[in-house]
Amino acid sequence: MLYTRPRHENKVAAQLCNRNLEYFLPLTRKLQNLKLRKRILLAPLFPSYIFVKLNSFQDYFSGMDVDGVSNYVKFNKQPAIIQQSVINQLKMVVENAGDIFVSCEEFKRGEKVLIKEGALGGLLSEVVQYQGKKKILVRVHLLNRSVLVDLPVSFLKSSQD
Repeated sequence: MLYTRPRHENKVAAQLCNRNLEYFLPLTRKLQNLKLRKRILLAPLFPSYIFVKLNSFQDYFSGMDVDGVSNYVKFNKQPAIIQQSVINQLKMVVENAGDIFVSCEEFKRGEKVLIKEGALGGLLSEVVQYQGKKKILVRVHLLNRSVLVDLPVSFLKSSQD
C-alpha cells in the first residue's frame, strides 16, 4: 500500500498504470456544493492511500519512484499487505453500492450475513448498528477504517441459515 502526498492519488494511479503496476484506487461519488450549482466528484475512499500489488523488488522500487508517492505503508519494516479478500469486497462495494461512508470508529462484531440480492449479491459481511440504522460493514484493519453501506434488510440472509 502506497501513501501519497495529499490530492495526488489520481496522478499516482496514472503513473502506476503507465509502469504496468497492479493497483486499486477505490473512488466514491461526493456531492460538492458550489455557490450557484452542485456537482458530483469522484473522490478517493481513503485519501492519500493506494493499494498496490507488489510481485517483485523491481515493482517495489518502481512504485517508490513515482512522483507524488511519499512512502509505502510499512509494518515491521515490511510493506503492508492487504488481504485479497478485503480488496475484492471493497471493489464490489465501490462498484455497486450507493451511499458509502468510511468511519474510524471501532465496531463490535456484528451478525454475519450473506447478501442474497442486488448488485452486492454473494458478499459475506457483517451488519452493525450505526447512527440508529443497520448498515453493512467491510473492515479494513490495516487503516483502522470501516466502510459502511446502506442496504435493505430484505437483501440479507443470516450466514447461519
